[in-house]
Amino acid sequence: MCNSKMHLKCFAYCKSKTKNFLALLKKDWFRTVFCLSLTFFLPEYLAIGSVFLSLLFLIRTMKKENLTLKFGRLGILLVLYIITGFISCFYALKPIHSLLMALLWAAMMIGYFAFTTILTDKSRLRITFKTFMIFAFICGIISIVQYILNLFGDFLNIRNLWYPLDTYLYKTFSSTSFYTYWSGNRTASTFSNPNLYAMETLLVLPFGLYCLNTSTNRNGRILHSLLLVITFVGVLFAFCRSFYFAIVPMAFAFLILTFAKSRLSRWGLLILFVSLALFKLIPNPFWERFTDLNFEDSSIYKRFDAWIVALRAFRQQPVGGYGFGNLNIFQLLHQYGVDTHHMHNLPFELLAEGGLIAILIFAAMAWNIFVPGVKMHRIKDSHDSILGATILVTTAGFLLFSMAQFPMTTPKSIILFILMYGLFDASADLTNIKKLYPFTKKSSAK
Repeated sequence: MCNSKMHLKCFAYCKSKTKNFLALLKKDWFRTVFCLSLTFFLPEYLAIGSVFLSLLFLIRTMKKENLTLKFGRLGILLVLYIITGFISCFYALKPIHSLLMALLWAAMMIGYFAFTTILTDKSRLRITFKTFMIFAFICGIISIVQYILNLFGDFLNIRNLWYPLDTYLYKTFSSTSFYTYWSGNRTASTFSNPNLYAMETLLVLPFGLYCLNTSTNRNGRILHSLLLVITFVGVLFAFCRSFYFAIVPMAFAFLILTFAKSRLSRWGLLILFVSLALFKLIPNPFWERFTDLNFEDSSIYKRFDAWIVALRAFRQQPVGGYGFGNLNIFQLLHQYGVDTHHMHNLPFELLAEGGLIAILIFAAMAWNIFVPGVKMHRIKDSHDSILGATILVTTAGFLLFSMAQFPMTTPKSIILFILMYGLFDASADLTNIKKLYPFTKKSSAK
């Protein structure tokens, strides 16, 4: 009897949430958020189209709600970085690629301006976090299915969900063959590479923790717990060591920062310690990814070779680098006989692409995230404080992950990076830490 009542309550809760979602889909501001979140699921080329589609709903929202475009300091720094990309066209190893990459970054600023403009209250911000988590949850389910299928047969062609479509399009429109760049039973869900999938999930998981810790009812906490668990289990099958190295400090930092603000964090800290102990004691394929680290591993020694090339490149071109976009760096690495596609390290890649200019811009970006994040975390309101912790942990996790990866190599990863900046600036504005600047002043009401 008790179980049947619980099932009825769960069914009623899910039904109400479905109704709320359908009601939200009728609103243009949420359609903007939905189109931008949909980029997690779509292939690279369609993700760009989804961003442009969001522009249509953004314009409609601005007209209906009498909004004007807004931007913050992170937006200014992003524009400066994009300008360096256009300037690099004059001296890049591949000028056309620098131009195309700068244009891509400029186009993806649509996502930044969408979030800073339409996220006018904390309710919309929270709904955006939930939408991100739902798409990450879907990606997690796909990853789990991919891994299970590969255990029972040779299903390598679906390790990336869009591999068959990608292959067809490459054969139709390109003379080069399309292939995946990884071996073993690693999954990439809807992404073109397991590492890119891991990066996307790494950035979104803290938003799920924020929603869980600020949920006001039991059903909400159960739902967010389910989303988090499935999303986390799914990304484990990407077998990305950079993710493993980043996620544990991230989880520990989040739980410590929110320890006094949420009872869930106190339980979470205990669960984290127990999970780490079990992870070490119980034999598993994830632990093998740590124990097989050695200098004979091509993924290790190629990274060191690439970093040496990056330092040489910096000595030769210390100010402006060798051009915007990783194809310029691929050609540079090829000249030195290193068979990899980028520097596998964010600072080294920035030094090689944009020299000191790029490094200084990104350092300013980090400053304008961490300082507001610390101020936000010190706010007495528990929800705002947890939001500050979320921003700090997300940024620190991205930097940790980027010490052995360069995640901004494809349209989807660039879109996600820019969306994060839009969320951070919008959060700082909504908590009155740093106000956004309007492009034009709204006309006063008569």
